[in-house]
Amino acid sequence: MDGLYHCTTYDSLMRILQSGAFYPSYCLEQASYLKWNPNFAFAMVCFADLQRSEVEDHMKTFSSDVYIKMKKSWAFKYHISPVVYYSEKSTLTNAIFKDMVMDVAKVGKKGHMYNAMNILMGLMKQYKGRYFDKKRNRLSDNEVCFYLEREWRYLPLVRSNEAYYLEESDYQDANIRNQKRQELIDNGHVLNFGWDDIIEIGAGLKKGAYIVNALSSKFGISKFEAASKVKLLFRTV
Repeated sequence: MDGLYHCTTYDSLMRILQSGAFYPSYCLEQASYLKWNPNFAFAMVCFADLQRSEVEDHMKTFSSDVYIKMKKSWAFKYHISPVVYYSEKSTLTNAIFKDMVMDVAKVGKKGHMYNAMNILMGLMKQYKGRYFDKKRNRLSDNEVCFYLEREWRYLPLVRSNEAYYLEESDYQDANIRNQKRQELIDNGHVLNFGWDDIIEIGAGLKKGAYIVNALSSKFGISKFEAASKVKLLFRTV
């Protein structure tokens, strides 16, 4: 698989193309390896290492209508990494999280503890589970097998006490969530890209022309050249 897919909505894709950058967002997930089973929202940008035949089913599951596929050489430059999938009762889980549970227990009393083990938490994901449904603002009713996504993540390595994760109560407060996200962006935690870093963009017929115009305007190329990387999708949500 030669590239990484970022599946999203048309409006979000247009913001990405117009800015020439991916901005991190807080993503709420279950930390099922912890006995008290909290939900944390780590700041990240997510990609999926999919076969082409898997893309549209993936988009349907997560209510995406477009995608942008980026080169892996670009991902490596920004230290974007595959996640580690875990099952709750595996040897790996028990070994890695013995000390991490103690760290997380201290966070509520002393604020954010930024160390290697806490960074690793942002790269851990359940083998299967419920995902956060942004349309309904809650965890999904159904479980999905996350392992099939082969997810890669960019996690901002904070330098100025920015919030690299939020507890669920802060995540649910839009003012706090947006403020903390803006602090990350203001401190340079963004993924910039150029025309050559894009492999292709997938969109429905009605959106394709707008995407071509955005690419032409942003990167100073002809509409013919811009259209060469736009793939029309005929089965979108």
